[in-house]
Amino acid sequence: MVPKSEHSRAVYEEIIPVLHKGQTCIDMSTIDPSVSVEISEKVKATGASFIDAPVVKSKPAAIAGKLGIYVGGSLEDYEAMKPILAYMGENIIRMGDNGKGLVMKICHNALVSQIQNGVNETLTLAKANGIDIEKYATAISYGGAGNWYLDSKKEVLAKEDFTTAFSIENEHKDVHLCLKLAEESGVKMPGEENAVRVYDKAMEMGIGKEDFSATIKVVRDGQN
Repeated sequence: MVPKSEHSRAVYEEIIPVLHKGQTCIDMSTIDPSVSVEISEKVKATGASFIDAPVVKSKPAAIAGKLGIYVGGSLEDYEAMKPILAYMGENIIRMGDNGKGLVMKICHNALVSQIQNGVNETLTLAKANGIDIEKYATAISYGGAGNWYLDSKKEVLAKEDFTTAFSIENEHKDVHLCLKLAEESGVKMPGEENAVRVYDKAMEMGIGKEDFSATIKVVRDGQN
């Protein structure tokens, strides 16, 4: 699991010369799906197998072996590798052929970025009108706006302790991957374009190493 497309390419440039039939590569990086497909074709040309298997959730789930894992690859390779993936995750789903696990991961993280931005904006509005985060979170849970992001981050947001579980710079990479995939697919995503602007601003503010929940600073500080 490496951060970017160029890192994954570099790894496979080193190992492809020694790959052979009977081996399977599991790439758990979140990278450009087209790059992953390109790598998979080179791997399979050696006789080895390849699956992309990006993960969702963050550090606590990784430690507990309870990650969600999206798999792209043949059904045969998926079934063969699932027992290995089960050491790391408890929710493992095959999304389709090579690259499709990454497409789903990108869709997942893009949706998180938009839910997060909605929380950031409405929480800031509520606080400006005298409603604290505890009451805000409780009230949200009573209706259709309830969401896992708020449930998992409400204490972090209240304490403003942005110790990194998943960094802004990693999500910044992922939201840009989403817009690239959307452009390649002929899909317009105005909501995600707004989320990207928030992440771009967070990087400009120099908070890329902080937890991605620190994006609330972009919304909050932007009021001045």
